[in-house]
Formats: sequence, structure tokens, C-alpha cells
Amino acid sequence: SLPTSSINVDEQLAILCFRQEKYEESQKLWERQVLNSVTEIQTALMYMMETALKENGEEKDAGYFADVYEQVSRLFHVAEWIPLNARLQLSVIRKDSRECIKILKEMLPLMNRRWKPQDSPLYRHLSGEDSGFLSDRLLALFKEEMITEDGDFAFLRSSEEYAELEQTLKHL
Repeated sequence: SLPTSSINVDEQLAILCFRQEKYEESQKLWERQVLNSVTEIQTALMYMMETALKENGEEKDAGYFADVYEQVSRLFHVAEWIPLNARLQLSVIRKDSRECIKILKEMLPLMNRRWKPQDSPLYRHLSGEDSGFLSDRLLALFKEEMITEDGDFAFLRSSEEYAELEQTLKHL
């Protein structure tokens, strides 16, 4: 019943569990906090990247934000395909078909792999129940965007490797 705007309820609950010697429950809450925080940082970096490009065409800053996004994602052991997400978005915004296809070729097969958060000490107490849903949903979105005439990936159609990429998508 505490207002979430001034007090982080999950943080207070984790501290309470710790003090009550409910260590596993406390750890699980902290792990969820780390994962939620990483997601917030990734979202902020993605918008900072896009804003840098839209505001004043700052390619250098946009590339920097994409690099930081990748480093943060790898550092916090998220699903293997997620570190490539900012670079992919940057290549789509730039309409750089060569870079976009290169990233998609690397990224799409990784999306088929299930992320098991408990494999990392950072998330040992979390289950991977939701991780497959996100990859499945995004893979479906990519497939839809690839075949849509006016989708984000429409600029790839002029590339020689587009047909090969479509075949890859069909088999995923």
C-alpha cells in the first residue's frame, strides 16, 4: 500500500526478507530487480540512440549508445540475441541493408535458442518461463515485418541476400 513513486516496494520487500533470513526469497527479489533495471537501461539507451539521430543526425553519438547497449546487455547476461538489438535498430534507421542483413543473419538463429536465466549467477533463482515468449513474439514480429510491403525491413528487398534471409526466417 506504499506509493511506488517514492518507495521501491520490491526493494523494501527484499530487505525485509533478508532480515527475516528468507535468503532465497530475498535473492529472487534482488535478481528480478537487476533484470528490471537492465531492461530500463536498455530502453533508455535505445531511445537516446534514436533521439541522437532524429534530433541532429548525430551518428557518432547514436553509435556510442548502441555500443553501450551491447556492452550492458552482454555484461548482464541477457538472451544472446538482445545485445544485437540496438545495432539492428540503428541499421534499420540508416537503411543500411548490408549491415542489417549481417546482423539479422547472426541474430535470427540466436532467437531460436531458449534463454535460461538461471544459468547465470545473476539470475540463479529466476525461472525462464517468460524468456521464450519474448523471443517467440519478436521472431513472429520480424517475420511479419520482412514480408510486409511497407514494413521497417522493406528497404532490404533490393538486396541480393533478401531471398536467403526470407528462407532462413521460414525455417525458424
